[in-house]
Amino acid sequence: KYDWTNRAADVATLRRLVQQKPIIVETRYNHNESQVHYVLLVGFTPSGDFLTADPWMGDYVPFTSRFGSAPRWIYSAIEWR
Repeated sequence: KYDWTNRAADVATLRRLVQQKPIIVETRYNHNESQVHYVLLVGFTPSGDFLTADPWMGDYVPFTSRFGSAPRWIYSAIEWR
């Protein structure tokens, strides 16, 4: 597990991990610190944003369009072996 609770998420590490396989990340819904939300980073959009599978909404969206800046709004990542 990668923990960025007290600092900006390491986007270079996330990009490396997502190139290998989907990664579960912890974020916050509606920028509400008390609303912990998990999504799956499954790849990249043509513009280079993380393509996000959101189980709550049942769709695929660019991370920034729903959650904002990845370094700010990704708190942790879980890598399945």
